[in-house]
Amino acid sequence: MIKKMSIMCLAFLVVFTSLSFSLSSNNEIIMNDSDSLSSKQSDIVNDLSHLQKSKTSNNSRIVEEISKSYLLLTKAFIRDRENYNPDVLLDSRYIDSPKLKFRSKLNEYYSRMLELDNRVIIWDKIKYRVEDTIIINETAYVRIVEDYTYFVNDKFNKISRRIQEYYIHLKKNNDEWKITEVTSNTPLEDSEGFEYYDFDVNEAIKIKIKEREQKTNLPPEVIEINPSIVTTLANNYWTYSSSLAIAYAEDWYDGVNQQFGAATQDCQNFASQVVWAGLGGEVGTGAPHLTTYPTIYSSTYGSTLPRLWQHNNYTSTEYLDATKGYGWHWDNVNGFFHLINSSSSTNMGPYGRLYYNLNYASTGDVIAYNTGSETPALGNLDHAMVVTSVTGTSGSRNPSDIFIAAHNGQTSSAFQALDDYTLYSETHFATARIYGGYYPADPY
Repeated sequence: MIKKMSIMCLAFLVVFTSLSFSLSSNNEIIMNDSDSLSSKQSDIVNDLSHLQKSKTSNNSRIVEEISKSYLLLTKAFIRDRENYNPDVLLDSRYIDSPKLKFRSKLNEYYSRMLELDNRVIIWDKIKYRVEDTIIINETAYVRIVEDYTYFVNDKFNKISRRIQEYYIHLKKNNDEWKITEVTSNTPLEDSEGFEYYDFDVNEAIKIKIKEREQKTNLPPEVIEINPSIVTTLANNYWTYSSSLAIAYAEDWYDGVNQQFGAATQDCQNFASQVVWAGLGGEVGTGAPHLTTYPTIYSSTYGSTLPRLWQHNNYTSTEYLDATKGYGWHWDNVNGFFHLINSSSSTNMGPYGRLYYNLNYASTGDVIAYNTGSETPALGNLDHAMVVTSVTGTSGSRNPSDIFIAAHNGQTSSAFQALDDYTLYSETHFATARIYGGYYPADPY
């Protein structure tokens, strides 16, 4: 995410019989009968109706159950649009509001993308954790974290996972609670200047189809590496291990490595850690490589070095330059892409090149998108992800060929197919291909 600097009442859901939820030892709400299609929509709606009419039910319990049921029905709808629709829990007075219309269209889009690729979610499992519940008179607010695990019968053959926080508003009308607003902390919705809109699902699907039909095989990638070159700052070539990078991404996409801590918007901090690990950075308590290579550290080179690459440190001479991430090459997606764009065999640091597409995206690479309508470029990239698996042919890859890991915060992370993660077409993407690194020391 774009940033200049990196800064660093649990409410319980009660057991709801027909939906089979219970409280785990670590205070997470687990659906015992875990598949989202295990209960009929009519049964869920009827049970909520009985709960609202019960004289023993309190409002906190009711609004939490409605919120959880909405998210459950959303996942069921994406898998089976004919028999499920979370909109039944919305307040009809607000159903045409921008935020609710956006959410409904987004759900439809992800469902239709599964159909487009003949992909089927074979099973899923959902955990919920209510972080906050506020009720003032006949208005309620529920903040809830959803941890969604699922398996799709696709070419990646991986168990996918998405952790996301939702903010659900409800109002009571005629003694019945209904949802009036749903937002979440996805990188899209968290991006600067984002406005909810009523997008055209049909048009979005057409763009995806056209994008794939027009894809042509480009020439093989030419990678220029000269391990023998000797300069003042860069006289040793370090190989990049995509397997080490992927292993790190799989270990840490859903957590925080305390060697680095976390930023408020943590996507590029996480991506830089993955590249660091692929270049041989050592993981573990007391590991030495936070202020030694492969980082490029201020304690030796000072804050004015143009290629400083160290968590929570910035190149002070670039502090006013948005195209260079304000000098934050480690923590800012534009800063990191500038670092790779300016890399060469005569410059110290990670070495690679940029593509403003996904054609050559490969495992261990960092990809990013912009959320606006402009062509992606240095200065307008908004969110970074790491490629952990690919299919197809290098030179003609598109979003359907890419599986990613992403970490934007403790309640916003993903390990899933790119087409499950974002609705953006390829025209929004850039790729930082990582080949290796050049350093004035031998590799570890």
